[in-house]
Amino acid sequence: MASSSSVPLVTSLADIYPEDALADQASRWNALYARFQSAFGDGGGPPPSFVARSPGRVNIIGEHIDYSLYSVLPMAITADAIIAVSARSRPPQPSEQQQQQNQQNQQNQQQQPVGTGPSPPSPAPAPAALPSSPPKTYKIRIANVDHARFPSREFDLDVAADDIEIDAKASEWTNYFKSGLKGALALLRKKATDAGTDFCPCDMDVVMDGTVPVGGGLSSSAAFVSASALAVMAANSHAPVDKKELTELAIVSERSVGVYSGGMDQAASVLSELGSALFVSFSPHLDAKPVRFPRTDPELAFVIAQSFVTSTKHDTAPTRYNLRVVECSLAAGYLNAVLNPPGTSLPLDAGPLQTSLRGFHDVYAASNLAGVDPEEQLQRLVTLTENTLTQEEGYTREELARVLKDSVAADLSKMAAEESLSSAAAGGPPAATAAAAAAASAAAATPSLTDADPVTNLERRYMSKFTVRADRFKIRQRALHVFGEALRVVRFLKLLENASHAPPADADLMNRTLGDLMNATQDSCRELYECSCPEIDDICRIARSAGAYGSRLTGAGWGGCTVHLVPVDKVHAVKTALEQQYYAARGLTQQQKAQAVVVSRPARGSAVLVGHAGPFTL
Repeated sequence: MASSSSVPLVTSLADIYPEDALADQASRWNALYARFQSAFGDGGGPPPSFVARSPGRVNIIGEHIDYSLYSVLPMAITADAIIAVSARSRPPQPSEQQQQQNQQNQQNQQQQPVGTGPSPPSPAPAPAALPSSPPKTYKIRIANVDHARFPSREFDLDVAADDIEIDAKASEWTNYFKSGLKGALALLRKKATDAGTDFCPCDMDVVMDGTVPVGGGLSSSAAFVSASALAVMAANSHAPVDKKELTELAIVSERSVGVYSGGMDQAASVLSELGSALFVSFSPHLDAKPVRFPRTDPELAFVIAQSFVTSTKHDTAPTRYNLRVVECSLAAGYLNAVLNPPGTSLPLDAGPLQTSLRGFHDVYAASNLAGVDPEEQLQRLVTLTENTLTQEEGYTREELARVLKDSVAADLSKMAAEESLSSAAAGGPPAATAAAAAAASAAAATPSLTDADPVTNLERRYMSKFTVRADRFKIRQRALHVFGEALRVVRFLKLLENASHAPPADADLMNRTLGDLMNATQDSCRELYECSCPEIDDICRIARSAGAYGSRLTGAGWGGCTVHLVPVDKVHAVKTALEQQYYAARGLTQQQKAQAVVVSRPARGSAVLVGHAGPFTL
């Protein structure tokens, strides 16, 4: 992986932000430090020990395909989540024996004579030191710069507990920190166990601030979770934090709040490099490489425009985001059952539901598309899907269960055995864990599973991790979008790589081709994935008419943000058109007007600021 180094330690804001952002950021970070000192030191306490920072992202192309394990091309943006931290190791607690000795000493002191009489005898020598017990709890105190909207919280957590309770159904802002905490502590405990050492989490005081719009399609949740996991890792370990490790940790952690994302958001937040987009691959494993856009005349700019239509993943997941995750995995299973030989099983992979359209692609291609280049493979999969999944109105649970009955039973059996083996690997007597694994595997394959109601098994296999609500599942449309979008990513990257080797003969033609691919993504998101909205469609139309090469939604969709590929000499025209034709009639506040349209450049990923007591000045 090109970006497999440690998360950088920086000492100034200039190491994080572009020059034109430093004035605003200095004011913001001073407010963060002031809030920290007021929250935990009555205004006069020490500054934080360090600040963990992770940015939001904008996805240039590759929408809603990361959780199907296809490659994407995002870039980090300047807006970010920052978390100021002070950490304290909790002193060992006296053991029961030590507490009894202390009580005896107090009683002896109370019986000492007092007054003007003879001096008491010299005290007996102090008893030998008695052993102490590790602390049983650790404390997290968390506050927010915007304390009116996000009240402070305090948690006393059990050191011995392997899990941290998170109510994924509750819209509680600290859940995102707790999800990062949960994932980071699990990893740190594993590292300690592997090294044969003990691990006890430290107490933490944290203050958070974020500038990534919530529900705006720029991955505010991924920025918060990534920064939280980074803060916990940095507070509890003296070792540098590995970027790839943090990315994988953040992907899993965000699922604790009920969002089953594929990993693009976290990869872009953690791994991005200043000045480059990031080509992120998920199969056969997580990989990332920086990709630069060629210099053209005129140069290209990315314009990000807000729709101010909010759709949070958490609140709408059962009918939107998580439903699409389920539909894609169902499509993979259905295509496998119909197009591959009977008994063919998809591999359990890193997808949210452990089988993916990329998994089907690889299995099918191994037998039918050997020697065919990736671009042509995807084109053929589009045609196969059109000819195989023919029900435009979608498929009911009963229709899916009839086709997927055998593969669902096989998947449930494999997943049960894998879970048991994972539990066995976590500890316990070898004989007992091996027996448990064998028993679980045998139980999973019993007639009680294979003979169960097929619909019940289908729901258990695909819909038990999180709630979805649908009578029909549009697996045709979702698969067509995924294969088509993966194809567009391949073509987009090929154009950029060819231009990096030799300047294009016609730069304007190349830029228009890049823009056409982005426009096709928007069409697919609207018509096949059904994740656009009228406001997004309107913004894209206005921007294209004003000179944008390409315009599309970015992020989960159903509102949020749009991204536009614009020649720099057309940026002013695009911004003016949007202000006059879209924003003018929407009654925006001054703050919203200032945030409505921004021109972005590829920003740096996660970092930890150390050794700065404040204040921040230019």
